Amino acid sequence: MGKLDSEVVTYQYNTGAPTQSAEVKENTAGNAENTNKPENTGVTEETPAAGNTEQTRNFADLEGHWAKDDIYSLVEKGIIGGMTATEFKPEEKITRAQFAKLLVKALNIEVKKDAALSFSDVPAGAWYHDCVAVAVSTGLITGYSDSIFAPDNNITREQMAVILSRALKMKSPAMEIGANTGQAIDKFADKGDISPWAREGIAPAVSGGVVSGVSADTFAPKTFVTRAQAAVMVLRLYRQVDSKG
Repeated sequence: MGKLDSEVVTYQYNTGAPTQSAEVKENTAGNAENTNKPENTGVTEETPAAGNTEQTRNFADLEGHWAKDDIYSLVEKGIIGGMTATEFKPEEKITRAQFAKLLVKALNIEVKKDAALSFSDVPAGAWYHDCVAVAVSTGLITGYSDSIFAPDNNITREQMAVILSRALKMKSPAMEIGANTGQAIDKFADKGDISPWAREGIAPAVSGGVVSGVSADTFAPKTFVTRAQAAVMVLRLYRQVDSKG
């Protein structure tokens, strides 16, 4: 059975500071567009989020950062943690394993311990195993093949946008998917750089305000997403879902 490879989602945080973006790429089996080769270098786990304002506002590398408040909002909800007790590493590229965990926690999806998975690179007992399992079983994220998930690969903006659109559709089934594709991406001068498979998929996330361009007219679909950018986009998703009850 052919599986979609990685997925791409793009988000941008618009402030007075330079706009930010995130990307994830999705491919069908055998699709040469997937240029992110699986590299088993070992995925780093985040430190647990304390869920307490006094305990969590202690990341030295977030001082003066454009995404500081949004990141701490997720930290205080127990949705994301730092890479160490004192470092969040906002500009580090987020991995597929880290994003799977972030998304599952933000959507408050029930996680089943030690669920079966066919991926040879997602060992039982890995800190990300259970979140990857539920993200895959719900159709939010797919593997590169039936046996490869590539947990330590980074995510492009278009891949992340597609994943976030799926999350919106899952939580808001009535949302129209694809009808506003042209309107959603026509404003981007680099729309021609968006992979054909991602064009329709990113529209809900863009039109829904979850993902934006890196500037008013630039989407940068192939750019990798940082931890800060992913946090901002997932917080937007969280607020969208939360507002709909």
